[in-house]
Amino acid sequence: DKQMKEKDEQMKEKDGRIAELTHELAAEKSKTTQFVLRQHGVIFVDKHGNECLKDEAYLGKGVSASTYRVKSLDDGQLYALKMVSLEGLVQSTVDEMLREADFLFNLEAGHHIIRYFARFQMTIDSNNYLAIKMEYAQGGSLAAKIKSDAYQAGAFDEAREAQVLAWLEQIADAFHYLHGNGKLHRDIHPGNILLTADGKVRLADFGLSKELSASASKMSTVMASQYASKEKAMNGLKYDGRDDCWGLGIVLSELVTKTLLSQRIGK
Repeated sequence: DKQMKEKDEQMKEKDGRIAELTHELAAEKSKTTQFVLRQHGVIFVDKHGNECLKDEAYLGKGVSASTYRVKSLDDGQLYALKMVSLEGLVQSTVDEMLREADFLFNLEAGHHIIRYFARFQMTIDSNNYLAIKMEYAQGGSLAAKIKSDAYQAGAFDEAREAQVLAWLEQIADAFHYLHGNGKLHRDIHPGNILLTADGKVRLADFGLSKELSASASKMSTVMASQYASKEKAMNGLKYDGRDDCWGLGIVLSELVTKTLLSQRIGK
């Protein structure tokens, strides 16, 4: 028994040391990233605006990128920094992503779309990234709002109805501007609809969006989102602006029922 006890203690000590080394390695890697970011005028910060390690600045993750809270060393303002891994991508794909980013930078302000301010490529630990500096929506996502205790506990009264209608109007304004400029979002869901500190909509995450060609009104790629119309999703039909609106209808149902689509289908 004594030997077993000593062995258990040794194992715990070993596990503890491994955990310490893992944390130290992560901290050193974060410091390296912070150093690289400083070269581009930003640093990782926590929710209070204080410089911090990478993990403490984490905001969320999408299909191909992670987003972090950063502070500009020039103006002291908070921004969101999306880091897209370029590993394994062919140059033509990287070029397409850069063109997409440039399109977003040229969008007019005032249409309830997240603002994009700068892009740059950087290398950290031999890994290449495209970093996109954009508006920081302090209110979080609409998905988080729907799941919050306050939203779940609230009744769908006149005030709630007015708020939902205001959000829908703001999203529709973003669609009107995007579609009028030959752009589809293609990934409408509450996680991609952000809120400012005062509750205004900011449409975000154009990772799946594509520009419409001047000669075609429909996409050449097949829509895979759960928010596409059932007919198109089942038959592999092509995506157009009406499907952005279909996705908005599902978002409306989520706001009214207080239940996300992912919860309904068990994903």
